[in-house]
Amino acid sequence: MIRELGVLLVLKPGDQALSPEDREVIKDFGLRHFIFFASHFQDPEALEENLKALNSLIRGPRLWMVDQEGGRVQRIGAPWSSKLSEPFQVAQKGEETFRSWVCALAQTVKAVGLNVNLAPVLDLAGEEAPEFLRGRTFGEEPEKVARLGEIFIREHLFQGVWPCAKHFPGLGGALKDPHKVLPSRPEISDRALKPFRKAVAAGVPLVMTTHLVVESFGPKPATFSESISSLLKTDLAFGG
Repeated sequence: MIRELGVLLVLKPGDQALSPEDREVIKDFGLRHFIFFASHFQDPEALEENLKALNSLIRGPRLWMVDQEGGRVQRIGAPWSSKLSEPFQVAQKGEETFRSWVCALAQTVKAVGLNVNLAPVLDLAGEEAPEFLRGRTFGEEPEKVARLGEIFIREHLFQGVWPCAKHFPGLGGALKDPHKVLPSRPEISDRALKPFRKAVAAGVPLVMTTHLVVESFGPKPATFSESISSLLKTDLAFGG
């Protein structure tokens, strides 16, 4: 049973070379999905060796993830990438500038040997957003966010990198940081869902839920709510 669950887990590998014990656990439990943070990109040689080791141990599909949103949420830096502008700033500069910026994000993820970018952020929030969202969004207008989200998704797929739409069903308007405290709201608005509908239509392969209680859907946060998962899978027709 534990070995069956191993193929579903996403783990953070160590920053240094894999130990014999690490290798044994990865093989024995069938681990294949990993998430990488800024600390992994401090030593390019160590990263290259770790990725080679993981490739030699893993059989079958794997999701190797990173948060490369741009701005303050940019895990991959030099020598692979310069500091990129934050999403909210780029979203104000027109679609061509936005598209070039998106390509740079996707190409950086691919260049380091990963295949999943945990972006775009499709929450509706603007300049006055609380700190945990400020600068990470494309704006407050559903149509604009939906359109830019579609560009983000299609460009990543074209580059061979899987994007991940987040944070479903939308954190716009939430004042509490869900990394620290559990926010809630009475219901889900059609405005908040619009960018996610567009993302699904554009073929987004991954959607990240958030720790948000929607009272009309029950007491569980979205991450653990069967009814909110059902909304995503049935009403939005998400099959990823």
